[in-house]
Amino acid sequence: LPLLEAIINIIVSLVLVHYLGLNGIVIGTIVSNIIVVMILKPVFLYKNALKSDNAFIIHELIRSWFFISIFLLSIFFITRAKVIVSNEWLDFFIQVCMSSITPLLLLIMIYSVFDSNVRKFMFVMFKKNYREN
Repeated sequence: LPLLEAIINIIVSLVLVHYLGLNGIVIGTIVSNIIVVMILKPVFLYKNALKSDNAFIIHELIRSWFFISIFLLSIFFITRAKVIVSNEWLDFFIQVCMSSITPLLLLIMIYSVFDSNVRKFMFVMFKKNYREN
């Protein structure tokens, strides 16, 4: 699979570098990573190591892409909202918080609604913290 990733990266980068320059190389790397790391490797793992059927594999891939899409869209919309502060460092800190903490909390909420394992984990963690206090 690493060889396939390298071949995809080289082909896509060579095609796009003529049209987009350095951005084409970056896009080629992203495309090869998406194809191999986020699609082919999970399919290979589910089929060979976990002996899962195709319906389960497709369900898990769609579910993963759903969460990734929501996370990326939330980052996109949050970073478009500008908070204007007179201090540049404070403005930078607020933007970093909005770009990282808010989507992370959103992702935790989404996973806690749709994934029973996350709900169980959160229940155990809250129960453990409650006992310590």
